[in-house]
Amino acid sequence: NFKKKVVKEKCFINFTADNSIPYLIKKPSCTSYILAYLASGNKLEKKYIEDILNSKSKFIIYKSPNYVMDNISMFDRLKTVNSFIKKNYIINYKNNGFIILEKKIN
Repeated sequence: NFKKKVVKEKCFINFTADNSIPYLIKKPSCTSYILAYLASGNKLEKKYIEDILNSKSKFIIYKSPNYVMDNISMFDRLKTVNSFIKKNYIINYKNNGFIILEKKIN
């Protein structure tokens, strides 16, 4: 189940607009952005990527079926961050519209 995937993590990275996730998993964000859309704009996207790089979390909550802000996906809204994520993470869990990615091992 979705919650079991992140239960052992101290914090999480939420690349969705689903603001119920922090309450569901009861974990703080590993980045300055509890909701990814707050990192809109090139300067903030670069900061978000830095936060991800400095994070000790190996998982990213990449997709949720529950909410899409303004009918624009995070993939389109934060293209630079999405590109970084796609290069550095692989699918670990995919079920019921949720996708959780795991950091690739170099």
